[in-house]
Amino acid sequence: MSDFCDRDVLEAWTEMSPEIRVFLRLKTQIFSKKKEVSFLVTDLSDTELCIDSEAGHLVYKKIKHLIQLGYHVNLSFKGVRVNTTCFLNNAIGALYGVLTHDEIKKYLTVKDISGEDLYLLKRVVDNAKSFFIKQEQTQS
Repeated sequence: MSDFCDRDVLEAWTEMSPEIRVFLRLKTQIFSKKKEVSFLVTDLSDTELCIDSEAGHLVYKKIKHLIQLGYHVNLSFKGVRVNTTCFLNNAIGALYGVLTHDEIKKYLTVKDISGEDLYLLKRVVDNAKSFFIKQEQTQS
């Protein structure tokens, strides 16, 4: 009889680096032949405090890459204690510089986000759309 149990799996999972957890989750989801992946912001940013631009940029890189490969991304803010516009601008707002609004709307789903953070996210998205539209117009 094995002493291996769910608690052992949970302990091993929590001891893994965030990069390994994300890799294993993505590998499992990609090889299931679903064009959909789900992950926690806290796994990608390695913190419950989503406050700086570097952590936001890590999230941005993963989302952008997966969407460009045609994957639907479910991004969960479960476990995030603090969120700032600095983080959100770099994680999600920056997507509007490389992807169309329709692509983002089609391929990115945000869930488990508090009402206050959702308000911040809406402001970030509105500002990003405005910024990149103006930038495009000045380059034309």
